[in-house]
Amino acid sequence: MPCAHRARVLVVRVEELRTFVAVVDAGGITYAVPKLDVVQSTVSDRINSLEKFFKAPLFDRRSSPNLMKLTDQGRRLLATARKVVALADELEAIRDLPAKEQAHTVRLGVNETVAHTWLFAWLARLRSAHPKLAFELIVDTTDALENLMLKRRLDFAAAARGFADPRIKKQRLSSLAMSFVGRRQRHTKREYELGELAREGFVTFSADTQPHSQLIKLLARRGIEGCRIDRISSIAAMIRAVESGLGVATLPTRVVEGMGHSAQLRVLPCAHGLAPLPLWLSWTASGSKHGALVRQSLVHYLREASWLKAAAASSRTE
Repeated sequence: MPCAHRARVLVVRVEELRTFVAVVDAGGITYAVPKLDVVQSTVSDRINSLEKFFKAPLFDRRSSPNLMKLTDQGRRLLATARKVVALADELEAIRDLPAKEQAHTVRLGVNETVAHTWLFAWLARLRSAHPKLAFELIVDTTDALENLMLKRRLDFAAAARGFADPRIKKQRLSSLAMSFVGRRQRHTKREYELGELAREGFVTFSADTQPHSQLIKLLARRGIEGCRIDRISSIAAMIRAVESGLGVATLPTRVVEGMGHSAQLRVLPCAHGLAPLPLWLSWTASGSKHGALVRQSLVHYLREASWLKAAAASSRTE
């Protein structure tokens, strides 16, 4: 097959794979149409063409056309299709940048957890690849970040939930393992019971956060009542509170691991663990090509983070 013809075929396949992924994520052809901004017949034609190319059905036609189920071949294709689409998006973003990249400022909002875990390692990688890319960074609560994004004062937000407004797009990111954290000199046991930790009291995030609500539910399930819970919105302040002996904190495991052996803090193994902290990336629907580049860089960084994969594999929740 001549090279030019192969290139034309590849372009067609990328759009068909993009359509295939959209149908899977939406749950059916009808629901995927608005996301792809094409008519329903085009979506059907692309799926049919893809099935012809692979010489096998990708969806079970016996199920409802609006709630299509994948065949074995469809399940095998899905992971690869997602990678191809992600790489195609990144290539398009790079292609559309000027030959000599102009200075551009990305307005980024993150919560405390992101700021104290992977944010700056990722920004350093992005800056290395794009030296003229500048950042305007705001660290605040999820509610405050949502308000700023609705006011068009942020391009991106990484927080504990995706924002509901239809003008804002969102994508689930890798969750972060959470741990009970105490003082290294005081807490020397190999494992603790939840009741032991409760007697010292807890330091956790503010009342409208997932770590706080998960701690309350965990204590209720174990029948532990009357436990003192201090709420602090700043991770740096929570660390100082634990170092001062004010209680046991619920913190992202990565925060303590990133402090090294010189830290006064220690992760406290407990048979009844905390649920991982979900994270979402939200961005404005009218984002620029620079925006697409930033999104792809972040997603790829988190997929490659060895510490994040290890945390996910070893995470224990009740």
